[in-house]
Amino acid sequence: MKEISNNMSNSSLYSLEAEEAEKAVVGSMIINQDVIQEVEKVLSKEDFYNANLSIIFEAIISLYKSKSPVDIITVTEELKKRNLLEVVGGQEYLTNIMFDVPTTANVMYYAKVVKQKSILRRAIKKSELLLNTLQTGDIKQAKHLLLDLTNETSFIENEQYESLKVLSISEAAENDRRQGTNLWLVQNFIPEKGLVIFSGRPKHGKTTVLYKIISDIVSDRPCFGRITKSTKVLWLTFENSYSSVEEGLLNHNCLNINNILTIDLSNQKEMLNVETLVKIAKKNDCNLIILEPMTSLSELAKLGQANKLSYEAIYATLIPIMQTMKKEGLCFIGVRHSSKGKGTLNDITDVIDAPMGSTAFSAAADALIGFGLPPNAEKSTQRRIMAIGRDVQLDCLLEYDIEKGCYTELGEMIIEKQLSDLENKVYKYLKNNTAATPKEIAKNTGLNQGSIRSALHRLVEKGLVIKISSYYSLPANNNHENNNNSATVATLATVATLATLATDATVVKRDKLLQGVADALQHSENEILQGFEEDKTYSVANVAGVAKTEDDMTYEEIKQKIKK
Repeated sequence: MKEISNNMSNSSLYSLEAEEAEKAVVGSMIINQDVIQEVEKVLSKEDFYNANLSIIFEAIISLYKSKSPVDIITVTEELKKRNLLEVVGGQEYLTNIMFDVPTTANVMYYAKVVKQKSILRRAIKKSELLLNTLQTGDIKQAKHLLLDLTNETSFIENEQYESLKVLSISEAAENDRRQGTNLWLVQNFIPEKGLVIFSGRPKHGKTTVLYKIISDIVSDRPCFGRITKSTKVLWLTFENSYSSVEEGLLNHNCLNINNILTIDLSNQKEMLNVETLVKIAKKNDCNLIILEPMTSLSELAKLGQANKLSYEAIYATLIPIMQTMKKEGLCFIGVRHSSKGKGTLNDITDVIDAPMGSTAFSAAADALIGFGLPPNAEKSTQRRIMAIGRDVQLDCLLEYDIEKGCYTELGEMIIEKQLSDLENKVYKYLKNNTAATPKEIAKNTGLNQGSIRSALHRLVEKGLVIKISSYYSLPANNNHENNNNSATVATLATVATLATLATDATVVKRDKLLQGVADALQHSENEILQGFEEDKTYSVANVAGVAKTEDDMTYEEIKQKIKK
């Protein structure tokens, strides 16, 4: 017996026929009749693309169902009875089929390949019929065809399910370590693999700061005081000339500018897709891809052209891009303009989510980089760069040197320097405490309660403080020193909401309680930090869980249970 060539696995997966797999199935059934029962559960004669093999398959099944032995002699005789032996190629053809089978142990794998190709052929035919039906306006028939298509493809979906491997968390973690996850091009800033979105208002200097970051990476020198890993870069821009890119890189003392490559797009009529970019990057040993603007990517451009810019459509497009980059060991930085929002970067939400048109961008990305003017900047040439994400944290101040045409680092952003004396005192109090009302801050600091309210209002406008119900707290991405404590603010807000509904002596009805809490916790995205949605949901769920324990509960009983 000889091995099936590699062409079988390649061609059968990427074409609509699988002749070598079909031969392997039929040959296995002749060699070992014990496999016939399992094969019959998957295949019918209609699944064979090769008409001769379909005839032989039908003869084998006929012998098997009549409880006759199945071997080369009986199959030959059965085909002779039907006057089909010479039609299929004679006994020599049957013999060659048998000798081409490497092992009957793989017969079900071959059968599944044959089935998948059969399904794809039928699906294409039904898709063509569906198109014709839609053009005639027969909606009822179109629904039936859609249902048929769903039923046809269920086999492939079930096979995908069966092929999934279940691992323990420890095994999955070990796989991560072997594959080199949690590696960085810039430590805790730009990951070695995945999707990064760099956003800011147009004409605020995003490209120029990219010159600095990429120059540091290819020159193998620290960036924002962090270790870098040198790599080659594939940089595509549709917004700047490459002479200006070269000048910007040299202004930032780029030592290995020849390690930054691009593509000649002068004759390119179509937008580039992810697959093409990945192939070019890997062929040229580039581990970092930069595209500005990100919307010039074919997959995203098609969404815009079709006016399908919903959260679901964008997210469903970005997730495969992120997964592809991780699988291929590449980092993709997409530059995205914030079409709305402020030029001042009080918080990273000033340039992502609503300013970008959808929260799908931040949901899918491994890291988000925001760039803009710092609040209360001492000079108009100063800029703030922020980054958040999976193990990502950065908040630094930069200054642009007009004469040298480059950015220099001023160090970590110190928020307190951007505040008035009163704002600073209120901010520091919240930094060291979980959450508080203006009354509590006044009581513990001796400051005027009215002045505190005004200061809190300004801090909320600057994005440095959030308000939920009557409580104020630092957002999670600003509260570096007391991050964990701020996570309880939603529960505190829930308790505060309950206090407005009842006193100690008042009996609280379940429906009124839940409705009141739900209403109180419905705030706009600008008022609740990104990532706080879960805390809000769990707060309502906590109240619901408590309320179900008894129909009538006092406020104090509910308050104590929620606190627990």
